[in-house]
Amino acid sequence: FWPRPKVDSAVARLDLRPERPSPELALRFDRLVDGLFQARRKALGGRLGDLWGSRERALEALAELGIEPRARVETLGVEQLSDLARRA
Repeated sequence: FWPRPKVDSAVARLDLRPERPSPELALRFDRLVDGLFQARRKALGGRLGDLWGSRERALEALAELGIEPRARVETLGVEQLSDLARRA
């Protein structure tokens, strides 16, 4: 090309995990993450209560996982979100 473009390139390799979630769990995960990030500044306890229809159920799940109910969704890792999706 002329003039030569000022572009750097790279190659990425993605390896799939051998233990993949079931399609049902993947769908629950997607719905949960979508719902949580629609109000990402809201505390998890309240937002999960809204999504699940029961604040008590949400607080119980968060307590079992050792997650603070006042935490925000952006502070959670993928594994914590996966654990919540399993309880959805």
